[in-house]
Amino acid sequence: MKKVFSNIMLMGLTLGVMFFSACSSSDDDSPANPSPPGTGTPGEVKNDSTDAQKSSQEQMQTLANTANSFMSKINSADFNNVKQVTDALENIDNDEIADWAEECVDAVINSSGSSSSSRIERPLWRASNFTGHFRQLGNRFVKENGSFDDLQATFTDNQGNTCVANVSVEGTETNVSASFLNYDDEDWDYDNGYTETRYENTYSIPKTVVAKLTQNGSEILRVTVNTTFNGSGQFPTQSSISNLVTTVKINNYVLSLNRAAVSSSQVNADLTLAVNNETLLHLNGTANGSYKEDDDENIDIEFGAANVTCDVMGKVQASFQTTNLQRVLEDAREFEDYMNGNRAQSLVKTINSLSSGALYFDKNTVPSATIFFSAAEDGYSSDGSSYYYELMPVLRFASDGREIAFEDYFTESNFQSVINTYNNLVRNFRNMFDI
Repeated sequence: MKKVFSNIMLMGLTLGVMFFSACSSSDDDSPANPSPPGTGTPGEVKNDSTDAQKSSQEQMQTLANTANSFMSKINSADFNNVKQVTDALENIDNDEIADWAEECVDAVINSSGSSSSSRIERPLWRASNFTGHFRQLGNRFVKENGSFDDLQATFTDNQGNTCVANVSVEGTETNVSASFLNYDDEDWDYDNGYTETRYENTYSIPKTVVAKLTQNGSEILRVTVNTTFNGSGQFPTQSSISNLVTTVKINNYVLSLNRAAVSSSQVNADLTLAVNNETLLHLNGTANGSYKEDDDENIDIEFGAANVTCDVMGKVQASFQTTNLQRVLEDAREFEDYMNGNRAQSLVKTINSLSSGALYFDKNTVPSATIFFSAAEDGYSSDGSSYYYELMPVLRFASDGREIAFEDYFTESNFQSVINTYNNLVRNFRNMFDI
């Protein structure tokens, strides 16, 4: 459990780097233009060494207080109305909606204009192919008569509130295809046996998509997606996302993808989480890499430079940057196998030369601790000739130069209050939603 908890502390940065690099591409291995912690977030950015003089124990207390404060802002009771809606939907038969959706899919495929003998279908998927209104009748949904330009379902929750779920689109559409979204489907019938059909899909992406849920006229959920493309056609080589802005609002909780851009040479994004208009989390990152696709539609993505910063409530900031994420990941993967000590130290040296991390407090640009990696023995082969080595993140504190491995710093005993708060929060949500 000790290692599990210590590794959780790196999860935010790791997920951030992987997210910002997963779709990235270009052979540019130059630095990813790292920005100081707190850049782009409200509040004053400091440049002094006051916080850097905090001892490892003082920093531990600040981290624990911030984590507890973060979780105290999230209350399962705020989602009671969501629970009421999900409870109601569980008791309403949606077979008619499922049948209608299947008919819509068949209509799109049948209108693709492809010859059945070619065994290749090239359907064009548009939101306008999936419009209609449904209403609760007894314990089931029924389709309303008429022509509609949106998708909507009206029903009553167990408290007698009228609920309306609606999805609408607006703005110009951009036709985009992507080989990784194509697929093969195999069918069997008595006369022809097995037949395989290739589906090469094109998606008509509207400028704006809005999904919302109301309860007695009060909006409890809204998802807004605004997408701007550069060009049309094959993604990401012919068509790229110049800007994607997404907002998910559930009552007073708002998750905002403030900016995202994806091309064949780079991906960058900016994400915030706010509760009651207070920003709890701000994640920002950029990554470069290379995207290659062969004639068989096999995709090869190689990561380049990457940078990610994370700000928690303006109180704690962390950053990670690498000039070659691909090499760092490959070298880290070698630690899954046996090796000798010289090889382990050589890998660690390379990883540390290509990457760096830091911990800051109160938007100070002077780090209170830096993050690097070391190798530690973690078992040996049956003949004793080689060892398993663990790649360990380590904190080096600016106040006294002390070095402490994550697994020795982020322990259950050191952060017991955080673990208790987290377990209580999870328990409350699990009890509410019967998970």
